[in-house]
Amino acid sequence: MSNVYGILKWSVLLVALLMVGLWMGGCFAPVHGPYGKFSPTDIGPCNVRTLDIDGQPTTIMELMTDRLTYTAADGTEWIAVKGTLTDGASIPSVALSFTGDKFSAPFLKAALVHDAYCPCFIKDQCPEQYHKRSWREVHQMFRDACIAGGTDVRRANLLFAAVWICG
Repeated sequence: MSNVYGILKWSVLLVALLMVGLWMGGCFAPVHGPYGKFSPTDIGPCNVRTLDIDGQPTTIMELMTDRLTYTAADGTEWIAVKGTLTDGASIPSVALSFTGDKFSAPFLKAALVHDAYCPCFIKDQCPEQYHKRSWREVHQMFRDACIAGGTDVRRANLLFAAVWICG
């Protein structure tokens, strides 16, 4: 039992150090550059709901705008349709102390578009594009969309690392 505890402790420490290093180092992309744009720029209020996911009450937000499009710097369009659900930044709580609330405005739109392609909370309400792109593409899009939405590069890198490792 103590061996498992030791491995777990060192694994958590390694992940924490990696995340802090990525955040401090500003890795993955230059600080300046095109990161794409959202349309519309203002999505208005989202419907807040609580779902029972794996026996835990989980707060989610539902996109009420007809369509949210993130157009990446290379012209690729990523779409979240009305009814897309997100649990915000689904990262470890320790990382939230560096990034802010899981529904922070600078990365809420990125989380909505990300979750249109990844997690699906209610299987019969999944957008058509669910799992149509690789997880690597989706996670990279999330990072760039965070920056396009107003998240600073280091914080976006931390979010990206947390999603990559724990997502």
